[in-house]
Amino acid sequence: MKEKQSSAEARLVDAAVACIEIYGIQGATSQRIAERAGVNNASVNYYFRSKDKLIQRALAVTLHNAFDWADFSESDDYPPRERLIHILTLLMHNSHKYPGLSRAHFSETVMRRDYGNPAIHRLNAFVGELEEDLTKRGITPTGPELKMALIQIVGGAFLQGMLAPGLFQEYSAIDLTDAEVGEEYIRRLVVRLLP
Repeated sequence: MKEKQSSAEARLVDAAVACIEIYGIQGATSQRIAERAGVNNASVNYYFRSKDKLIQRALAVTLHNAFDWADFSESDDYPPRERLIHILTLLMHNSHKYPGLSRAHFSETVMRRDYGNPAIHRLNAFVGELEEDLTKRGITPTGPELKMALIQIVGGAFLQGMLAPGLFQEYSAIDLTDAEVGEEYIRRLVVRLLP
């Protein structure tokens, strides 16, 4: 049976999430986290054994929240392509709301080509869940063609739209952090790759 999380523990996790967003992983020090949580610095080690374990917990919580299917229930009745657009647009919007957390989740992948981290595993599982959801809803194509289209669509949405929205802004003058522009970007990806 899982123990209930104490109030101080919950505050530390919330504070760690906030500090990662504001200062990045390196700048999310035990002292900053403890101050923000309103506890003494020793509480970090008392509840989590180390700052690194606390950071891992905070990232696990935010990763779970980012890909929570309950958030997509609004689009349950949408046609498959519109559901896909809705889901990816919501993910993009949230990544722009929390850019520090988005970077934190994928920094090891980008910096060190570490494809074994929890964010990559969760992203791959999510794309599999997305494929299953769309297939149940009758999207065509299916099988390998759908897999390839989803890799391209999700890859474009994540890499360009979420992690590096300004990558081609100088060239295109397109601001993917603008909600309407971001949705149109995803819509065009879906229309071109899943006609």
